[in-house]
Amino acid sequence: MRNYNVLKIAPAFLLLGSMLHAQQNDSVKKETEIEQVVLIGYGAKKKSDLTGSVTALTDKDFNKGAIVSTQQLLQGKAAGVTISNDGAPGGGASVTIRGISSISGNTDPLYVIDGVAITRESTGGVGNPLNLVNPNDIESISVLKDASATAIYGVRASAGVIIVKTKSGNQGKWKYNYSGNVQLNTTMNTYDVFSASQLTDIVKNQLPGKYDLLGIKDASGNQVLYDTDWQKEIYQKAWGTAQDFSARGNAFKGKLPMRLSIGYNNNDGILKTSNFERMNASINLTPKLLNDNLLVTINAKGTKTKYRYADTGAVGQAIAMDPTKPVTSDLPLYQNYGGYVQWLQEYPVGGNTYVSTPQNVGLGNPVATLEGKRNIADVKQFLGSSEFEYKFPFLKGLSAVANLGLEYVESETTNDNQAYLTAMNTSTGAQIPYADISNQVRNNQSLDLYLKYSKSDFNSGIISDLGFTGGYSYQSFRNAGDSSKYLYDPSQYSYSYYRDKGVLISFFGRGNISFVDKYLLTLTVRHEASSRFNNSEYRWATSPSAAFAWQMKKEDWLKDNNFFSDMKLRLGWGITGNQDLGNNWYPTLAYYNTVNSSLANFVVYANGINQAPIFVSTINPNAYNSQLKWEKTAQYNMGLDFGIVKRISGSIDYWRKDIQDLLYYAFLPAGANYNSKINGNFAEIKSQGIDLDLNFKIVNKSRTKFDIGMNMGWVDMKTTKVNVDGSIDATSFGGLSGLTQNPNVQAMSVDRMPFEFYLYKQAYDTNGRPLEGVFVDMNGDGKITPDDRYLTGKSGIPDVTFGWNTFLQVGNFDLRTVWRASVGNYAFNNINARYSTLKYIDSDGFGAVNNTVTNYNNTGFVNAPGSFQFISDLYLENASFVKLDNITAGYVFDNFLNTKTRFRFYGSVQNVFTITKYSGLDPEVGTDRSKLGVDWNLYPRSRVFTFGVNVDF
Repeated sequence: MRNYNVLKIAPAFLLLGSMLHAQQNDSVKKETEIEQVVLIGYGAKKKSDLTGSVTALTDKDFNKGAIVSTQQLLQGKAAGVTISNDGAPGGGASVTIRGISSISGNTDPLYVIDGVAITRESTGGVGNPLNLVNPNDIESISVLKDASATAIYGVRASAGVIIVKTKSGNQGKWKYNYSGNVQLNTTMNTYDVFSASQLTDIVKNQLPGKYDLLGIKDASGNQVLYDTDWQKEIYQKAWGTAQDFSARGNAFKGKLPMRLSIGYNNNDGILKTSNFERMNASINLTPKLLNDNLLVTINAKGTKTKYRYADTGAVGQAIAMDPTKPVTSDLPLYQNYGGYVQWLQEYPVGGNTYVSTPQNVGLGNPVATLEGKRNIADVKQFLGSSEFEYKFPFLKGLSAVANLGLEYVESETTNDNQAYLTAMNTSTGAQIPYADISNQVRNNQSLDLYLKYSKSDFNSGIISDLGFTGGYSYQSFRNAGDSSKYLYDPSQYSYSYYRDKGVLISFFGRGNISFVDKYLLTLTVRHEASSRFNNSEYRWATSPSAAFAWQMKKEDWLKDNNFFSDMKLRLGWGITGNQDLGNNWYPTLAYYNTVNSSLANFVVYANGINQAPIFVSTINPNAYNSQLKWEKTAQYNMGLDFGIVKRISGSIDYWRKDIQDLLYYAFLPAGANYNSKINGNFAEIKSQGIDLDLNFKIVNKSRTKFDIGMNMGWVDMKTTKVNVDGSIDATSFGGLSGLTQNPNVQAMSVDRMPFEFYLYKQAYDTNGRPLEGVFVDMNGDGKITPDDRYLTGKSGIPDVTFGWNTFLQVGNFDLRTVWRASVGNYAFNNINARYSTLKYIDSDGFGAVNNTVTNYNNTGFVNAPGSFQFISDLYLENASFVKLDNITAGYVFDNFLNTKTRFRFYGSVQNVFTITKYSGLDPEVGTDRSKLGVDWNLYPRSRVFTFGVNVDF
């Protein structure tokens, strides 16, 4: 380390310490703090009594602004928690806690909303399953990160648990809240492509034979060149609004605390035709009966959501479409295509010649693609829970709890395409409109029965507190749906349906004991069975955990120390699991499909060998694995919670995970099963990391406050087992798009990071310019073969993530900022790999001209041979970034016009700016875990300007 860095840093800490001591002595009045109570699963604990690694957030901690989903409230707020949101309105979100926890299984955390664990399986048309909860209804969120905290949820908790509690009623007079805002979404970036004049020059100089294809011919047959910016044509300034109203208070003369809320969201997306509309209502009742011994908590939430999905293929078409052509034309040639100018091709059919849009090569007008498709999902969701807690009067501290939960989802997804967007029928020459419709119903029911006991009034000086929770849990999952395709074409019409059912049953227990009010011990166990493993001897799994905490601040040698206001050491160990394989509930059972295909059917010549045959449908077996078992994650955690002069608080945790028996879709030896690949427990991963949370109260006066929050998460992962024979798997992950044969650019290999980019090493000339089709002969055999691909040591998973936020209050004015950073993540630029060749401008030899990205100037590639060039490390880029996610400014009018009404007006900007070296639109390149870090036709994130008001009265 260089000395001048130390000299710069040291005064900063001395200055900070001086400010904090000054603030402590200059406080106007001493604040009385109420200790936060944190939800931990089947109960709650005071924050100071926690033994596991838990991040707890309340309404004052949440992100502000244009918030649509629960995940957005958390982004950048918790160490080790990485959240990437889809850019589409109401789109999905990828949440990872302490690195990935599965390969083929579900790696999302388990979400528990008001005591109900919701499904993690996808539902058709649902962009984000947490859209069923209005963010304005959320009171607190607890993120359970280590196994000692999550083991109470057993085999669904290996990826962490997020517990959401919604707001409830209160005693006293009725209080009302209105919250409304208006949002403007704008495009942040577009791809650098050639203008019409630049493309014209390229065609003149390098493809002179195709110059006549530019532009269009007018009614007189004259060539007319236009100047169309296709990216401007597909993007728009999009408006949105959110309106919420809630009432909380006591009904029936104070006997029924309750809260009611309704909400409405309507957001257009920046990609034309996309839209998200949501209507929601909720009710919460918390009466106390039987002399206050019976506490009833009833929660019900209903949501009706409508998604209109824009075809993101239009993003790539806007790059490629010839800018010398107009969007529309009134020429008769284009009237059959909605007036949209298209590349057209003649097809000979029989003795006739037909003109059609060439769907097979993807040469489409992007505006026609957006306007000609209606992909709509109508979704109805209900989430309800009824909890009954009875406190036994004959034994203080003992209570029985019954919690009934219901998650119900109905979705109808329709996809309607205009005829000009469909492939031509090669028999008739016709282009027939395409339509399909899919319906799905999920009905998930749960029942939890358990006893709770707590005692703290011990006369003994050894045991300070004692608690126990133990019970039984049952959850059933029903999933049914059907699909009809080719609704407008009877010759191809098809119908299919499915019915699935799964069950989880569990027995669980947790004990807490505190010794001499300083030493805390927590023991947890959950024993669980899943119908997903009905035909396996591994149906049952056990998830134990143990955690210990030492409240060092209460020791005699530290309790009178004014510098350290808190100090607690935590140690934890536990085993959790994962059994999610998407919607496949029968991986261990032999089941059969009816196959009706001329390639697979049994042929019978019932009327003689020379007569027409009869095709008989066959029943074919599916691959299954009767030895399949749970994934198992053993996690170790060591943490330290601390406070300094009551102005700095934080925690630091070191953790390690050993993930065994990973569910993995792997190759088998020939003839070993009914398929060459099956789901099995064929992989293992080891990971470790550090989580750091810091909070600073720089200024803490009655009318002036300045807070800074910072967090950091470091993750190091290594694959220790993969495939049946331990060989490298280079065919399952990181598939490219846009090519005739899409190769994979990622691999899993022993002793390497998961999802590592696996590429050819590009060769360069003496000027540093890449040589087309020339790569480094890595194995020295004198030729370039697939064996020359190398593991790059880079992946789409970041090494370190940062989050920091600031809060400034001066009088009635407040200002908040939220920043995020990601370091060590790489992205493969599939856009540059596909488009940056002269062959692509030549439309791969088809009778058309494509535009392309200006990266073509950097390579000058003419005709990339085979697929080798597409999987070159030339296209692998550092995608580290720093983002100012949100800045929000507000002003509060207390006792507005002497009406005891509180108004807060605010304005915010979301996605303010990004600092990165990555050349694509956004270094966060998607939420698809099968191709982490591969950039292709992503829905771009927008910059959102919001103006809103919040009224309490």
